[in-house]
Amino acid sequence: MNFEPIIKTKLDHFKSSYGIEFLPDNEAFERFVNNSIMRFHQPDAFSTSNDLFFKICVGGQNDMGIDGLAIKVNGIIISSKQDIDNIIKSQKKIHIEFIFIQSKYKDKIDTGEYGKFIDGVVDFLSEEHYEPRNDKINFWIELKEYLFDDEVMIYWDTSPDIRMYYVYMGKWSENEHILAKSQKACLDLVKTKIYNEPVIKYIDSSSLKIMCDDIENQFSVVIRVIDSFDLNEVNNVENSMIILCSAEEIINMLLTQDGIMRKTLFVDNVRDYQGNTDINSEIMDTIKNSPAIFSLLNNGITIVCDSLMPGNRKITMKSPQIVNGCQTCNVLFLAYKNLFDLSNVTVVVKIISTRDNNVTNSIVKGTNRQNIVYDEAFEITRNFHKNLEEFFNVMPSNSEGERYYYERRSKQYLDNPKIKATQKANLRILIQCFVSIFLGSPHEGPIHESTLLEKYRNRIFIDEQSFLPYYCAVAMCLELDKIFRQNITKYRYSITYKYQILLLASEKITGKVVPDINSKSIDEYCNRLLEVILNIESFTKIIDECINDFELICKKWISIKGDRYRSAIKDNQEFTKFMTAVSRGGKPENNIDLNITEENLRGKVTVVKKDRNNFNYGFISRHPEDVFFHEDDNPKIRFNDIVGKDVVYRLIDNSKFGTPRGKIIYVVSTDE
Repeated sequence: MNFEPIIKTKLDHFKSSYGIEFLPDNEAFERFVNNSIMRFHQPDAFSTSNDLFFKICVGGQNDMGIDGLAIKVNGIIISSKQDIDNIIKSQKKIHIEFIFIQSKYKDKIDTGEYGKFIDGVVDFLSEEHYEPRNDKINFWIELKEYLFDDEVMIYWDTSPDIRMYYVYMGKWSENEHILAKSQKACLDLVKTKIYNEPVIKYIDSSSLKIMCDDIENQFSVVIRVIDSFDLNEVNNVENSMIILCSAEEIINMLLTQDGIMRKTLFVDNVRDYQGNTDINSEIMDTIKNSPAIFSLLNNGITIVCDSLMPGNRKITMKSPQIVNGCQTCNVLFLAYKNLFDLSNVTVVVKIISTRDNNVTNSIVKGTNRQNIVYDEAFEITRNFHKNLEEFFNVMPSNSEGERYYYERRSKQYLDNPKIKATQKANLRILIQCFVSIFLGSPHEGPIHESTLLEKYRNRIFIDEQSFLPYYCAVAMCLELDKIFRQNITKYRYSITYKYQILLLASEKITGKVVPDINSKSIDEYCNRLLEVILNIESFTKIIDECINDFELICKKWISIKGDRYRSAIKDNQEFTKFMTAVSRGGKPENNIDLNITEENLRGKVTVVKKDRNNFNYGFISRHPEDVFFHEDDNPKIRFNDIVGKDVVYRLIDNSKFGTPRGKIIYVVSTDE
């Protein structure tokens, strides 16, 4: 069968969905393949922004014959040294995997092009590098060298894996020249005694289609059943049953054509594999020492699918999703990889066939409440988020006629072809951009949503708050991504500092520091933002100005702090303080604004009066109760002209009447 028309359709959809219709097919195909293979390994890899995807697409001048490059640590595609450190801290042991991709939008493998790709991979993985390299390749080499540092290597669980993908549009048939080149490269890498034997995959159009179907979860699986019984009838559930099957049947469902775990099965699960925890160690011990009683000791797994057809001691499931039992599946897969005998291990599986999202969400929530899980998995079930989703749906389009959508639930708008991927934002995007802009913490933008949710639990997603700031945060983020995407060459260095640029842009548009998100003035502030954000031409002009400002701020930062601080920008709170001080007209070389802490708040001074001893006191607007301040705590503040102005302050104690008491750090705006 000729799969090229199917791939072409998927490619055209990819170009439209990601707003890159202007790219020729051969360049777009490289990005399409990179996106597909990386999502094959990690379905949510690009759910936050274009930054990681931009880094992975290394093709261009001096690319060593490599179009796509990524490094996985414990199954997660990393993008910084901090990612590595965080994984080591949480999981103690690490497994490294290098992924290399070369893709050609043609029906034959060119031996010369393939040879260049293989040589480039070997050069990259060697201790010494001889081929010319671009900045993106150098970025990944720097991460590789960090992983090979002695202090990191002591945490290696095994030698690193290597996966190479050569993708083309023809049909695979063995080529002795290609195979010889592959064999020599594998031998050269194994001889280093650093890496496991490399895996090289030749992905033709048929294999690429299967991979795309896997990503979209459009596949069926057949499981042999030891025993089963039907569950009672439920509204909006087509079929449901509990089965007992061999662990080997579960492994067959988990395996992809590439021999890796089918991660797309777990998209609707509330948490990913947690690593070598006490519970997972107990699961592994049961597999090794007491396999016959595994099903008695283990809770089993829960699967939701589109359709379920039993027959002849087999069941066929279409588009299955494992919503509970991720840890069990991962431990079983690890046991399989370690060649443990699974023939005596049986697993209890609950299977529900439904197309009703509300039913699926109830199952996810119900089955996982029995275990300890991250609260962010259930945050989106609150009425605040349901109402926020509806708020997004009634807001106006931008100047190009596009709306923004809050994708509260995974794959919520997948079946709507009119909604592009570039128009949607999930909880992760929402909270990261909101914290960066409206809480003034762009250095926290890349942090995982669970951490941010825990830290700011009492400041965000409060029922009484306006929806407009959350909408603005998403609108700014998606429009900035679009600007970057449409001119990657121009903005290639700016993408890394996306969250800093968002904060600068918000203040440049309004001419003010962000007010307290609980204040009455927040909607007015947001409406001023939207006037510019929704006009792509005006917003692009603002972004270009902010990028210029940001570059000047970075130069000043390095000149004051020293060259070694060149890389201490993106996730550095001190730089955020420095940046905001400069952008607001302060003089950071005199340490203005560098003493601000994470506990700082912003608000407007509503009143200043004199007490009976002729000392100044007043109040700062804050929900649900205004903050009291007194001259005793603020001896350097000029009280005669701060009424109506925004200030940055810190809560220090309650007054003797129980009113919150604050210390003003500095006046941040002279605007009403």
